[in-house]
Amino acid sequence: MQVEVLKDELTNHGVETFLGAKKQEIKQSIKENLKHIEIDPIVLECITETSSDELLLKAMNLHFINKNILLAAIIAKDELLKMVRNNLENAKGNPVIIAAAEKVARMFSDLK
Repeated sequence: MQVEVLKDELTNHGVETFLGAKKQEIKQSIKENLKHIEIDPIVLECITETSSDELLLKAMNLHFINKNILLAAIIAKDELLKMVRNNLENAKGNPVIIAAAEKVARMFSDLK
């Protein structure tokens, strides 16, 4: 898999704006949840800054992982269909194809 670095200023600005907006939403939510506690404003800002960064990073990592799991399941399904097409003239069931079909079904079941 090849990684492409975005150098387009408009695209980078859009991504930065989106992430910045989400970070601000998270920070505001944290502040709302902590408003009943007496905390120094500087400490509160430090807490919201680090917490929002961590939560945003974890959310992006989870999305990336889920997206790649789905991609792997789709590739596995495609390869399974190729195996079936290449084995149409075989009257007996191929145990490799049966095992692969079970694994693909399990992958999609786990995605639910």
